[in-house]
Amino acid sequence: MIKKVQIFCLVLWILSIQFIGFGADRMIIPIPEIQTQINQIVLLGKTGAQREKIPDEIAKLKQMGTIECLLQQLIYFRTNTMKIYNEKRISSDEMEIAMNMALYIIGNFLKPADNSFEKIASESAQDLIRAVFPYLDTEDTELKSQLYRMLKMVDLNVSGKQIHPKYSEYPVDYTEYKKFIETSKEKIEPLIQYMYERAPGDALITLSQVYIKDPDEREKIINEEKIIREDFQKRYSGSLESGHSVSEQAKKAINQLSMYPQWWIQLYVAEIIYREPRFKDSQILERIKSTNHPLVLKSLGKGDEK
Repeated sequence: MIKKVQIFCLVLWILSIQFIGFGADRMIIPIPEIQTQINQIVLLGKTGAQREKIPDEIAKLKQMGTIECLLQQLIYFRTNTMKIYNEKRISSDEMEIAMNMALYIIGNFLKPADNSFEKIASESAQDLIRAVFPYLDTEDTELKSQLYRMLKMVDLNVSGKQIHPKYSEYPVDYTEYKKFIETSKEKIEPLIQYMYERAPGDALITLSQVYIKDPDEREKIINEEKIIREDFQKRYSGSLESGHSVSEQAKKAINQLSMYPQWWIQLYVAEIIYREPRFKDSQILERIKSTNHPLVLKSLGKGDEK
C-alpha cells in the first residue's frame, strides 16, 4: 500500500511540474490514504487519551511518500480544514486543534538550523519551497494563504529589524529563495511575486545578486534601493512625520530604477508607487507600463484600486 501511495505522489509531482503556469487549475490533489493517516494523528491529539502513539503514527506517515508530497498533503489538510470551518461545519475549537496538529506534524518534517530553533535548516527550507512552488499561482485564496504561511517559515528573519510595514511586511531573509532561483529551471514568476509582495526591497536586492553579473551595475541598483529604503524609514519610523514629502534624492532613485529594462526591476518601481503614491510620476508610469509584463501591470493596477 505504501509503495502505491509513493508512486501516486511521484505522478502528482510530475503533473505539477508539467502544468506550472495554469493558475486556475493549481490545486493540491488529496491522496485518500495520506489524508486518512493525517486525520488519525490529529484525532490522537484531539482526544489526548493516546498521545503517546503520535510519534509512531508520524513515523508511519513519513513512509508514505516523498517529503514534498507529504508537505503538500499537510497543506491541503490545513486548507480544507479552514474551508470546512468557514462553512460552519466545525467549531472554532475543532479548527484550531486540527490546524495546530497539522502544523506540529509539519514541524516534525523540518530540521532546525541550530539549537535556537529560530530558523529551519537550508535542506528543509528547500524542501518546503519545492513543495509550495508548483501551487503559488493558484487562484484559490485559502490555498494561497496557507502556501504563504508556509513560506514565512522559510523567510522570516526573527533577528532582523523592521523598517516599516509600508515597505516590508516583516523582516525577511531571502537567502533560500536565491538558492532556489539560481538552480530552478521552472517559471519562477509566482515566487518572485510573493517576494515583492512581502518585501520589495529585499526582493530587488536578491534578484540583482542573481541576474546582474556586472558588480558595478549591481551596486548601483542596490544603492538606489538603499536611498528609497532610508526614505521610508525616516518618514514612517524615524525622525520625520509620515506626512513628510518624499525626498528629492529618493525620487531620483526611483526614476533611475525605472529606466532599467528588466521587468523585475520595474516591478519594484511599481510596488513602491503602490505603497507610496507620492512617488507617482507620469513619465515613470509610462516607462514601466511599456514593458507589458503581467506582474508589473498587476502591481500598477493595485494602485488604481485604492
